[in-house]
Parts: sequence; C-alpha cells; structure tokens
Amino acid sequence: MKNPAESEQGCDGAPDWVIEIVSPSSRSMDYYKKLFQYRTAGVREYWVVDSDRKIVTVYNFEKDSMEEYLFADNIPAGIYEDFSIKIKVLYLHANMIFLSYTSRLNCCLESGKK
Repeated sequence: MKNPAESEQGCDGAPDWVIEIVSPSSRSMDYYKKLFQYRTAGVREYWVVDSDRKIVTVYNFEKDSMEEYLFADNIPAGIYEDFSIKIKVLYLHANMIFLSYTSRLNCCLESGKK
C-alpha cells in the first residue's frame, strides 16, 4: 500500500527529524536560517551537530525545547521512544573510514607515479 505522503516526485511534507552537520561556511545558516525554515515547515526535531565545538544542539519543536549535548553523551531522540545516539561513536567511525580511504587513495596515487 502506498504511503499517502508519497507522490511521483518523492515525499510531500516535512521530515520528522533532521540532523544537520555544521560546516564553517554554513554555520549561521544551520543555526538560524534552517532552524526557522524547519520549524515553520513542520519538522518535529532538528539536531545541529557542531564538530568544531563537539556539541549537538537538539531542538524538539513539539515540546518547544532546546538542549545541548556533548559528543560523548547518549543523546535521546525526543520524537522516538527508547532511541538514542552517541555522536562520538559515529564521529570516530566516520573519521576511521575517511582515514582508511585517504590512505588507500594516497597509496594508489603513489603507485601510479612509477
């Protein structure tokens, strides 16, 4: 059975949960402009993951609340019962994957120089 929120072009409406990774060039957009846009669009929960500050800011629009967590914290998803994420674990895995990929890429580039 087709979900009534789905259309031929994709899904209609706002997602329940958005997780935004802040980059230096988009800092003000992620913290202010997107915050307003997502709230207005009907997103239920918005997380801003700031790797420079090692902080996750969680906006739960249903409860009209905002909380900050450290990467090491077990962060509850307020809109899903009994579900939480430890960003530090994801961050470490992402860095290991990136370093592994970079190492293989450098190896390939070095072997191509011969």
